[in-house]
Amino acid sequence: MISFIAPEPKLHLLSSWVEPKTEIDKKIISKIICITEFEDDNMKNAVYYILLAIILIAIYLLIFNPFTKKVNTRPMLPDYKVLVLFPGSITDQSWNQNGHLAFRRISEERGIDIQSLASVRIDDIDTLMVRYAAKKNLFVIGFGGEFTHALESVALKYPNIKFASWGKHPGNGRNLGSLCERTEVYYLAGAMAAMKSKSETVASIIGQELPHTKEQAHSFELGARSINPNIRVLKAWVGVWESVPLARKTAHELIENGAAVLYVSCDE
Repeated sequence: MISFIAPEPKLHLLSSWVEPKTEIDKKIISKIICITEFEDDNMKNAVYYILLAIILIAIYLLIFNPFTKKVNTRPMLPDYKVLVLFPGSITDQSWNQNGHLAFRRISEERGIDIQSLASVRIDDIDTLMVRYAAKKNLFVIGFGGEFTHALESVALKYPNIKFASWGKHPGNGRNLGSLCERTEVYYLAGAMAAMKSKSETVASIIGQELPHTKEQAHSFELGARSINPNIRVLKAWVGVWESVPLARKTAHELIENGAAVLYVSCDE
């Protein structure tokens, strides 16, 4: 029997699979129980408040600019806008849809003008930004690490616009920042995968090989080896985020190579 570990919002499903047999097991399960307190609606609330904080900080920097000697105390401009670029469909019941729903809630409850653009191609970002070049009160969010390099380029061309991309990168210290994510959850996923695997082989399947996803895979491996130092940890990159046939093919290859537990981080 092959077990699948879904991305972090569904980690609570694993807690019923593992019977704590040692003190290490009990400590890990206790950490997972803490995570489950944020599942379903509470998890959505957590995403909502994280994104809300990011947007409000960006608004503050755009309007009041605390890094200048003279603080601008004028009221928030009515034409302020947040533009969110999604790499895939906002009805994928996964990464893009969860983000879209959180941003929509922020827009409705806080009165912030947020526009979502779905299935944005990286090659089109430069052309897309021409439409918004004249706007000064604009915050552009690339809701995926694959946007990072493209946003680094356009940020230099449009210094009056604030940009942020998902993942861990240094930004440019002026108008480009990053939306960081924590890696502890992947460590826990690796630990639980090792506890569940009867073949002493586990694997991760991730959409694209990016700096922050490589860190995810590394954390997964560290977690697995914390339970079994000799466990085989396989890694596979699908190359895209939204291809069910490719992900399925990759999964079958890993299973044939002995993986008994798969950690899957793809949008569909």
